[in-house]
Amino acid sequence: MTSNNIKHIAKVLSLIILICYLTDKIIFVTFNKLSDKVFTGQTIGKLNQYLKIKETKKILIFGSSRANHNINPQVLDSSSFNMGMDGRNIAYVSTLVKMIQNKNPQTFLIQIDPEQVFSEKYKGDDIEALGVMYHRNKTIKEEIDKLKLNNPFQKFFWCIAYNNKIFGIIANYLKPKYEYKTYNGYDPIDVDENQKITFSKILSQNKIVNCQDSLSINKTYFNYLLELNKFAKNGNKKLIFFTSPIYSDNCKSDNQKLMLLAKELKIDYIDFTDIFKRNNSKNYWKDETHLNRIGAEKFTNILREQINTKAQHPIGNIGG
Repeated sequence: MTSNNIKHIAKVLSLIILICYLTDKIIFVTFNKLSDKVFTGQTIGKLNQYLKIKETKKILIFGSSRANHNINPQVLDSSSFNMGMDGRNIAYVSTLVKMIQNKNPQTFLIQIDPEQVFSEKYKGDDIEALGVMYHRNKTIKEEIDKLKLNNPFQKFFWCIAYNNKIFGIIANYLKPKYEYKTYNGYDPIDVDENQKITFSKILSQNKIVNCQDSLSINKTYFNYLLELNKFAKNGNKKLIFFTSPIYSDNCKSDNQKLMLLAKELKIDYIDFTDIFKRNNSKNYWKDETHLNRIGAEKFTNILREQINTKAQHPIGNIGG
């Protein structure tokens, strides 16, 4: 192959790379403009709403589906928002918290699960759900890079951020799921008779319970607890960690160890795991770890009473 042929091939490849790069950026900017207009759904809409109101709320609730479906923020304070998201954990939550830049007094209620705190498998991969803003938000980029969970190809092809998300974004753009201006982040679960029957059948089954014999705190989780604690102190925020109710918890060693850890780290932690144990009803539950609307309202009122003395802002009357 002659030197001229090599130069020609190099020029063609360079042109192809340039075209791919420019096309990627044009599509990326287009997707950005589209997604910025979406404020419904968990693909990106709820995140967009959070970014818009995060500085203005007295109380913010974070966590997984066991925060999202279990707590009605309106019962706590009219100036509150439930940012619980299905399948999320401490890495996702911590990143959301760190996006708040003001030093105004705020109270953060952060739902955590003891079994996750002591899980050997947790790597912080729930943060990948924020990858859609990897090239648009400095905090998100830093947190994803810190965990080494960035897609190496995303450095060049920015559109990768929208993988598996664009259809959800388009769907909510064309037909919003709700009126976001009146949405407080709470998604209560209503159950029908068939779901009640299914739940009863599940409860009647004999289950083999395997509790962890040896418990060691997950290093990633531990670091996030420290970071959140430091961030709150520097930012004039009040942190209250809590564990949502479970229908029946047969393994208590993780709860006990988490309580000791909280005391050691001097963080406020409330364990609501067994809050319904003495007065439980199947009518409170969707499944063994999620409350339905009835149970969620009861739990929120209990939560309200418990945190009233801990919150940065005393929680007034409902809707007050």
